[in-house]
This record gives sequence, C-alpha cells and structure tokens, in this order.
Amino acid sequence: MLLGELLKHAHDLIDDPHTNIPERLYEDLTGDAYYQLLLKREEPVEEALLMQYKDYLDRYLKGEPYQYIIGKEYFYGREFDVNPSVLIPRYETEELVEKVLSYIKPGMVVADIGTGSGAIAVTLACESKGDLYAVDISKEALKTASHNAKKHEASVTFLEGDLLQPLIDKDIHVDILVSNPPYIDYDEVLDPRVVDHEPHLALFADDHGYACYENIFKQAPSILKEKAILAFEIGYNQGERMKHLVPLYFPDDTFEVIKDINGKDRMLFIYHNYENI
Repeated sequence: MLLGELLKHAHDLIDDPHTNIPERLYEDLTGDAYYQLLLKREEPVEEALLMQYKDYLDRYLKGEPYQYIIGKEYFYGREFDVNPSVLIPRYETEELVEKVLSYIKPGMVVADIGTGSGAIAVTLACESKGDLYAVDISKEALKTASHNAKKHEASVTFLEGDLLQPLIDKDIHVDILVSNPPYIDYDEVLDPRVVDHEPHLALFADDHGYACYENIFKQAPSILKEKAILAFEIGYNQGERMKHLVPLYFPDDTFEVIKDINGKDRMLFIYHNYENI
C-alpha cells in the first residue's frame, strides 16, 4: 500500500475533514515531519510499519486518545510524556500559565497543586526564575511529572500528598499558588474519549466540582506569604459561583474571573493583600 492510500484510508475511517490524526500517528512511528509525508505519498509502506500503523489507528477508532497512543503531547512549545495516569495537557491551560508567568519574579516560591504530568510546574520552572514546588496525590502521576522535569532540565521539587497538606507539613510558604484541580461535576456529560481513558481522580470533584477549590481556600492561609497570588483554572460554567464563593474565604482580597481565548470563563485569580495589581 502506498503512503497516500494509507492516509486516505485512515481519513475515510475517522471521517473528520479537520483532523490531522492520521498524519500525527504516522509521524510518531517514523519520526518524519509533515512535509516529508507529502513527499513520500507515492512510496510503498513497509509491512511491519503498516501493521504498527493499523494497530495505532484501531486503538484510536476504539476511542483511545491519540496522545496516549503516541505517549506525548505538546504544551507551551515543549513535548511532555503522557499516559493514563495523568490528564492530557490542554491549550486552555497555556493561557493560565502565561498569566502566572507575568507575576513571577526571581526567587519567588511557586507551588503547582495537582501537577499531573507536570506541564504547569515544568513550564513555569523553564520560563522563570521562580522556586518551584509541585504536589500530587498520585504516585504514578509524580513519576511522570518527575520524568518530564528531567527531560526539560527543570528544577522542580515534587511532593506527594493531598492538595496543600505536603506544603503545610514542611512549613513551606508561597508567593504564588497555581492549580488546575479536578473541577468537573460527576453528572456532567463528557466525551467518551475523555471519561473512558483519562484519570477520574484528576477530572471529577464533589460538590458539583467545587470541593477541591474550597479545600484549597480553607488551607491556603497556612501556606501563603503576607502577599500572595492564587491562580486557578476553572470550568466554563463556574465563574458566577466563584464570584460568590471567593469572598467567603478571602473577604478582604480582590479577585477576578478571566475568560479564555474562546470567551469562556476559564481562570480565577485571587490577589491576597494586594491593593493594586
């Protein structure tokens, strides 16, 4: 079979005119860049490679995310290893990272809560001169995050435990707390490709998705410096409730709910003891 025929067959099976999954799967198997695939469309595909490709394609057609199939995803321009123990990094989270970076000054202590693949913590460490900590309750997630930190030569201290407890136990105080915690309501209907494969521990939270936020809000005074910033990713439908919830825990602090590039509520920033920011 010629490469062009194979890719056309894959596109026909996926039946999405906007997808580049057939090319991405082949690129991962061969290491070829996209332009090389264009040049090789009339060349035959070796039998062993053809069998590997068909296996990848079959897994994708059965619902497995292609990032888990190839074992990686890009975030903020860097390649991160991913597997079913961690959430797949999303481009929306890059907006959170970009805004957090605008506040980090050299020597600031920054903690990423629920680090997963380490995408946030590793990116912040690589892009700033902050002192980075990353926390996760999952041993397997921390293994993946630690691997990604080594891969990008990022200086991050990883701690195992639930939310802020490891920081409290070690009496670590932070200038910036950032978190993309589990925030999906158990009743929310999700794409099967997400709910059937990505870790539920990192997706869902009690109290209609607000439990982790409230637990962090309760614990935060124990680890915040006199002046500190709390930065969260939130669900597209959580902004209004956050406007009522935050003042219960931070009555004297300013905060803002920020929309993402698609115009959806996506970020919550709390400015603790900042008069102007």
